[in-house]
Amino acid sequence: MRLGIGDQGGSVRGRRSDGEEGFTLIELTVAISLLAVVMVGFAGAVYGGMAAWAASRQRSAFVEIANAEMETLRAVPYDSLGINTTTEPGWAAAYPSNQHGGRDYVNVTPADTAGLAPKSVSTVTTSNVQGLALPYTVRRWVTWTDVTGGSSHVFKRLEVRVEWSENRRTARSLTLTSIIYPGGIGATSTNTDPVASFTVSPGQSLAALATATFNASASTDADGDALTYSWDFGDGITLTGVSVSHAYALAGTYNVLLTVADVRGGSATTTTVMTISAPGSLPPTASFTRSPSTGTASLSVSVDAGASSNPGGGPMTYAWHWGDATANGSGVNATHTFASAGDFTITLTVTNTSGQAATATSTVHVDPLNCNIISGWFKNPSTNGTSNHISVGSNGKPHNESFTFYATSNSGCTTIDGRIPYNGSPGTFSVSLNPTGTVGGVTSWSGTASFGSSHKFSTGNFQTGEFWSPGTTGAQDKLSFTFSVD
Repeated sequence: MRLGIGDQGGSVRGRRSDGEEGFTLIELTVAISLLAVVMVGFAGAVYGGMAAWAASRQRSAFVEIANAEMETLRAVPYDSLGINTTTEPGWAAAYPSNQHGGRDYVNVTPADTAGLAPKSVSTVTTSNVQGLALPYTVRRWVTWTDVTGGSSHVFKRLEVRVEWSENRRTARSLTLTSIIYPGGIGATSTNTDPVASFTVSPGQSLAALATATFNASASTDADGDALTYSWDFGDGITLTGVSVSHAYALAGTYNVLLTVADVRGGSATTTTVMTISAPGSLPPTASFTRSPSTGTASLSVSVDAGASSNPGGGPMTYAWHWGDATANGSGVNATHTFASAGDFTITLTVTNTSGQAATATSTVHVDPLNCNIISGWFKNPSTNGTSNHISVGSNGKPHNESFTFYATSNSGCTTIDGRIPYNGSPGTFSVSLNPTGTVGGVTSWSGTASFGSSHKFSTGNFQTGEFWSPGTTGAQDKLSFTFSVD
């Protein structure tokens, strides 16, 4: 039997010589192609699964690395974390530690964070992950934050970011964050309670309707926290503020309670007793300042009695006794000049409309004004146009017997003598000068005398004379000058 092509549109089927049917070449080719497609898809699925497994393995390794880095950060003491920028394990914070006075926590305000953005503070390129030829990078951030939206605690936000390239192509990363605050996770920070203290001016004993000032600025907080101040005056009135004023309407005894609180819940109290009398039953209080308290005569001193008070209310009169036998002064402010040296006690007397008075005293020390001769010269005669010059004859006597001496000094000089040397005994020609007037603190002096037959002068230029003051109210002074004889 032979292979042939069937007629009448019948199918073509190959047969073996033994009479059984088989596959044609076309059918075999199609079958192989289908098998190849299936095998390629299966291989792709296997490859993808292996890649996903490798990526998962990488990510698991990097999660462990990130967790280890975060635990390292969290193990650093809170007050050290974020302090330095160069060495581990501090890792600098986004804001300098000295910005907040070196304290562990602070109140963050817009001024604290202005221009101070969070930043990466440490970058470490590590060796390859065990079993993976993939270099990776760890970045650490430590920043200040306040997760409570305005509470007193300042938290530190820790962030660890691991970055790598998957199969050296696709960039991958994972980030861990953690929040810590003073005292550790779940604990509040240590806080020292403030200390309350205040003063009362003008005092704790007042008349009704008189105003007193209460000042709590002496209160302190060891942590440096901001404080709030609450006042209870014991008469149903409460106020807030570091310094307040209050007047009691009725006489009686009142307990004043001050409560100070810090921003972290700490508080302290202190009390004082106010004794309030009926209006007008208390005497005034005298007090004043003076400036300067010491100086040289003549010394001008200003006094101010503004610190005096009248607990009973109403006006007062002010009288000043200067202690130097001069007339009294008056008014809240006054000025007095002490003309001579000495210690002078100023006494202030204040008197209210009820005739009640109080006094206060203070001492002013005035030093003497030392004599100071400013200038000096003589003329022979007084009409001579040339100063400090003597014309003598062959016998050494001046051609004119009249000498006039002139000088100027401050007001500390009480006497001045003009002196020039001559031959003979006692050897000095001396003239006592008299003051002729004082202008602007400068006193002018002059004195005229005639020499005798024994007053003979040696010729020669630039001989030395002087003006001398014994200085009865201060140190003595002298002024030397030169004169010529020809």
